[in-house]
Amino acid sequence: MNKKLLICYLFLSLVGCEEIPTKPQAIAEIDYDAITKHHKYANVLINAEKKATPSGRKVLVTGREMALLKRVIIKGSCWDYANAVYKTAGFDGKGKRKVILTKQQRAEFDLKDIEPGDFLSYINHSYNNIAHSAIFVDWLNFEKKIALMLSYAGQSRPEPARYRPYDLSNVFYIARATTAKPTLALSNPVANTEPSDDLDLTDSNTE
Repeated sequence: MNKKLLICYLFLSLVGCEEIPTKPQAIAEIDYDAITKHHKYANVLINAEKKATPSGRKVLVTGREMALLKRVIIKGSCWDYANAVYKTAGFDGKGKRKVILTKQQRAEFDLKDIEPGDFLSYINHSYNNIAHSAIFVDWLNFEKKIALMLSYAGQSRPEPARYRPYDLSNVFYIARATTAKPTLALSNPVANTEPSDDLDLTDSNTE
């Protein structure tokens, strides 16, 4: 074989086998954005994250990643999944959640005060009127009290959470992600009378 042709052949072979470096994280981010963009509630999800507080936004972004990109499966109750979103986002309940509403406060609470990223427990009127827990995204129709929620069906089903509209006319518990504040040691500490942030208030058999 001609020497020049042999050198040319070897050069082309080396070029053809060269690997182009990739960035796995960048690819994941592109897939994440694409999945969100084509989701039925894309505009609601994106707008909710934009207007949320920094803590609320972290909860929503974490939940969106778990549900749409990683499709995380946490077998347990609806409360378990919502609690896992909060813990994954860094709000594990140790001074990082604030109870906004309890059953005793329902009569005087204005639903307009619910914020994107809040952890809600409410009566699920679309499924046997039993208690359900989920992450509030935003209102779809406030007049009818219909909101978009990040919700896991419960019953230990092997499936990720999904975004669904729910009737929030009967909310009885709200916890909100908040930045932990330093506490001062008290000489005579007072017993905590607030309900626990980690209390499961819902039935495990929910939709």
